[in-house]
Order: sequence, then C-alpha cells, then structure tokens
Amino acid sequence: MNPGDLVELFQPGGEAAELMGCTGALSVGSMDGSQPWQRPAGTLAVHLGRHPRMPGEPAIVVLIDGKLGWVWDYEIRPATRATGLTACYNGLIRQESSGHQLSQSIKGQIIIMAKATSTSSPIDTLQINGVDYVRADSVPAASPEMGPTQIVVADKGFVFVGNVEDHTDGSVTIRNCRNIRYWGTTKGLGELAVGPTSKTIVDAYGTVKLTPILRIAVVSGW
Repeated sequence: MNPGDLVELFQPGGEAAELMGCTGALSVGSMDGSQPWQRPAGTLAVHLGRHPRMPGEPAIVVLIDGKLGWVWDYEIRPATRATGLTACYNGLIRQESSGHQLSQSIKGQIIIMAKATSTSSPIDTLQINGVDYVRADSVPAASPEMGPTQIVVADKGFVFVGNVEDHTDGSVTIRNCRNIRYWGTTKGLGELAVGPTSKTIVDAYGTVKLTPILRIAVVSGW
C-alpha cells in the first residue's frame, strides 16, 4: 500500500466475523494528542504515508471522516471488497461496482472518490471535493533544476564545467573550473550531464568569468 491508496480498516483475525457482517471497532489514534476514537473494521480511509513523529514504527497516517488519524499498518488493507458496505456503514458509504468505483460521503463535510481500473488494482485517481489528485509515482519525474555545478558553453566554442555563480549583468563566475577540451561523447554535449566519459579530456582552469551562451544542469559525476 502506498500514500494516496484507498484502504479499509482491518481487524486481524476477523475474517470469519466478516462473513457474518461487520466486525468489532478499531481504535484510531489522534494526530494532536487528544483521545483516540473508534471506527468499525471495514471503514474506508485514505492512506497518507508514515507517521512523521513515529520514525521506525509501523504507524500509518490516514484520513477518516474528514479527520486525520493514525493506525498500525497491519490494521489496514486495500479497499477491494465489492459487497456489504451499506450495511456496515449506515448509509455513509456507497459502493458502485459499475466502473469499479468506490466513493465515500462523510456527513456532508468532505467527499472522497477513488477510481481504479479494477477493484483489485491500485487507485489511479483520488478526488477530494471535486478536485482530482493523481498518484505521485504516476507523474513523470521533473527535469533536474540548475544546481551550482553546471556545464557552460561560452563564446568561440569553449565549454567549461564547474561551480557557477550568477551576476546581475548576465555574466557568471565559474570556480573549480575545467575546460572540456574533448567531449568524448556519442550523444552530444548533454551526455556529459551525468559525468565525463572514458574519452573525455578536461584541463584545469581555476576561476573563470564569462557570459554564457548555453548552460546545462549537471546531475552527477563532476
């Protein structure tokens, strides 16, 4: 289970009781130190990740009834059941098998809807009060931002790499500067963003100030 997944409270050893209806209540810890509250096994919740103040413990932060709380990781499981929800939750939760959609309406305060391609697959989209949220691991990784170490193309074809400091006039100072005399690449200059190749030749230049024509973010290797 991952942050953003729709889960349900689960009472270990309660499988036999589930066949006959709802099982007993589970204690949900409070995030502000107040008294915990009780919710029946099978209550839907949103997995929000590990408890930030309980490192090393199997404590999971969840959103239940529009309120943040926490439970042990063995007290939740993926919300995959397709029957028996209305009876267990007094009409607060409805399950629609068409399109494999689970939804929860909590006292008119917050509406959470999760959609998956099947009832056994991970949740694709989480909708809270009409706003859609997608899983973080489904979003392509962003390109690296410009850090202090950069490859800089200057006038007359010079290419340098080093720690870059920007100036208001558009120029830069490159410290620990090296001139890339021979790229040694097969895929262009961008290949050096992850470090030199076995054929790359560089010369130490100390500190250089120049006006850059092109700058490339260095990911690693320099």
